[in-house]
This record gives sequence, C-alpha cells and structure tokens, in this order.
Amino acid sequence: MFTKDNLNDVLEILKNDLIKEDSVFFSEAYLQLLFAMEVLKINENGKPRFKCMPEYPIHLGSDKYEVDLLIQDLDTSEHTILEFKYKTLNTEASSKASLSIPTVLGQNFEPKSHMAHDLGRYDVLHDLVRTRKVIDDASINVQNGFVVFITNDHNYWDTLKSGKTYKYGTNFHLFDDRKLKTGDKLDWERPIDPKTGEPTDITNSIGKGRTHLIVINKDYEVNWEDYYHLKRCTNDKINLFRILKLEA
Repeated sequence: MFTKDNLNDVLEILKNDLIKEDSVFFSEAYLQLLFAMEVLKINENGKPRFKCMPEYPIHLGSDKYEVDLLIQDLDTSEHTILEFKYKTLNTEASSKASLSIPTVLGQNFEPKSHMAHDLGRYDVLHDLVRTRKVIDDASINVQNGFVVFITNDHNYWDTLKSGKTYKYGTNFHLFDDRKLKTGDKLDWERPIDPKTGEPTDITNSIGKGRTHLIVINKDYEVNWEDYYHLKRCTNDKINLFRILKLEA
C-alpha cells in the first residue's frame, strides 16, 4: 500500500528538484504530474510497485466525481487516493507582481494571486471528508488517502485575528494547530437579510458545489510544515512555501 512514508519520500524528491532550479510548481496539474511520475519510479527488485491513474472516476452513493490521483499497489491491489491543492500569492497589494520565474520557453512565469481563501479552505476540507467516506465504503476498494496542500499564501496558516471579519467562511479556517473533531459541523455564516429576516442566499458568491454542510468524520490536527524557500524572491511575505498533509 502507498504509505505516509512513500508520500513524504516523493514530496522530498519534488522539493529538492525545486530547490535545485530555484523554481515553483507552475500549476496544480503540474504538481500532480510530477508527483505521479515519481511514484511510478518506485520499484522493488527492479519491478514497479505502483500504478497511477489521474482524474479517476469514483461513484459514492448517487454522486460521481474524479479523484486527482488513484494509486494502486501492484502486489496487493490496495488503493490510495491523493487529492492536491496548490495556491499561490504573488503580491500583498495591487502592486506589480513580486515573483517571476524564467521558463524553458525563454519567457517569464508570474504565479497568480489566487485569493478566494474561503473557497480554498472549503475545498480542502471537502476533499478530506469525501476521501474518508470513500475509504469507509465497503463497496469501494480504497484503503487510505491523503490531501496535500502546498501554498506560499500565509492567509491559509495564519491564526484568526480578533475583530477581523472573514466574510462567510470562518468555520473553514486552516490555521496552524487547529483541531478538527469527529462530528464537527462546519457551515457558511449567512448574514441575515434585513428585508426578509432570513439568512442571505450566498450561492452566487460560493458556487452551488460548495453549499453543502461539512461534517468532520475523523479527528484531525492541522499541522503546517515549511516546504521550501524561493531564493530568487526577496519578499519575505511570499517566498516561503508551506505544506499541509492530512491523512483521511
């Protein structure tokens, strides 16, 4: 089975390659591709140990969706789900981008500032809970799973600031050392419409796919780790990439 040790080994290889080039992942899809390529290199006595299947379709009840990466152990036929999230921040304000990476095409790549932190946090937790549901479903042959989130955006790991308004998504925060308990119910805060006295419909702001209540189905602790520093960037607010690894 693809284990947490395997996960850490692959992430270490990817990190060392980034440090060598003083570069970044150019997208979430690029991160997924590089990860899968390294998994396929893992072998035992010259024989490949794992098979990788990206964007693999899974039916969970009446829902159908695609997992970022399904890994099959070729010896045991055990399966592991990997979900990835990759968010970048390139400037603290609306000024010119601080981060520019030369590419093989002779051009420069400037990572986006993805923002929409509430939606990003929701998606991480949604993937985590959904992966756990798949593992618990006896009709699906999946034994374990992980959510891997890499970002240089400090807004994801910073603690909540007292008195600051976080719009609708305070419940979904992923600040360092946060503990999530089995049975916790996480929902959007919907402001009351003064005309109707009813909670405001925020579907247009968050999207239909994110309206569902998240019920935590296992105890978790949010532990961010430093992943790598980008030397070419002198802006200390954005040159540190950190990683969050959650085992479903």
